[in-house]
Amino acid sequence: MAEWDSGVSVTVWVTGANGFIGRHLCRRLVINGERVVGLGNDVSQCDVNLLGRIEGIISDWAFDQALAKYGAPKVIFHLAGGSSVALSITDPNAEAIKTLGAGASLIAWIKRNAPEVNLVFASSAAVYGADHAGAIRECGITNPLSPYGVHKLAVERQIITAGLDWGLRSAIVRLFSLYGPGLRRQILWDIATRIEMGNDDLQLMGSGNECRDFLQINDCVNLLTILVNHTSSNSTIVNGASGVSRSIYSVASELCQHATKEIRVKFTGATREGDPKCLVADISKSELLGFSPTVCWEDGVRDYMNWIRRGACARGI
Repeated sequence: MAEWDSGVSVTVWVTGANGFIGRHLCRRLVINGERVVGLGNDVSQCDVNLLGRIEGIISDWAFDQALAKYGAPKVIFHLAGGSSVALSITDPNAEAIKTLGAGASLIAWIKRNAPEVNLVFASSAAVYGADHAGAIRECGITNPLSPYGVHKLAVERQIITAGLDWGLRSAIVRLFSLYGPGLRRQILWDIATRIEMGNDDLQLMGSGNECRDFLQINDCVNLLTILVNHTSSNSTIVNGASGVSRSIYSVASELCQHATKEIRVKFTGATREGDPKCLVADISKSELLGFSPTVCWEDGVRDYMNWIRRGACARGI
C-alpha cells in the first residue's frame, strides 16, 4: 500500500478502539500521523487524540456515521468482537453477535461503500484447537475447542470468501497470548494481581506443564501495521506470536520473582473447558514479511508488573 509507506496521512478506522489492543494501536497510529477514527463501545474513554469517535455497537449505523463525518477509510483494523473463551461458553449467543454479527456487517458495508479498503482482522490462535503438539503453522488444522474460536474462524472464512468473490484485500493475524500494560484479563493478569494481594500460596488450574506463546503488545502493534502493506485478495494469514514456548509453571515462577516475599506455586490439576494444553506458534511466515519481536520477555514482564504496582489498572494506560 503506497500511501502507508510514503508518509502521506491516510484515514484509518479502528473498531474496538478502546480495547486492550485498540488503545495501543490507536496511539501508535496517531504518533505516526494517521487520521484515526475509533469505533466501538466506550470509545469516548479512549485517551488518544483521535480524529473522530463513533460510540456504540459495530453496525451499519456506526459505519455510515464515520463515513459521513470523516470520509472513506483507506485502512480498517477490525479488532472488535468477543474477547473471552469463558463467556463464549456461558453465553454463546451474545458472544456470537459481538463477533459474527460485527464481522458480517463490516464486510457487507465495505463491499457497498469502500471496496478498495485494506482490512486487517485480529483473529485468534483459538481457531487451531488442541490437536497440535509443536509449533503451529498457518496451514495447520483448524479445529477450535470453544465457541470463541469457532466465531473467530467463521469471520476469517467470511473475509476469505469476500476476497475470492469480489476482491476484498485483507490480512488476518491469529494472535496468541498477548500481554503488556493495560491487560486486565488472562493468565498473566490473574497471577500478577494475586501476587500483589500478598498471598503466600498461588494456586492455579491445570498441571503447570501447559505451554503458551506470549507476545508483548508493542510487538503486536508492530505486526498489525506491517500487515497493512501485505493485504491481498487471497487473504494473507499469519500467526501473531513470539515463537517461544513457555510453560505456565515457568511463567508463574518468573512472575513470583517480582514479589516482595516468597510465594509457593501450586496447580490443581483441573482443566478449563476450551483450553488447549499447547498453543505455540511458528512465526516464520510473519518474519518473511519483515516482523521480528523486539521486546524481550524479562523486560516485558518487569514492565507489566511495574504497571500493576503503579495502580495504572485503575486509571488506564
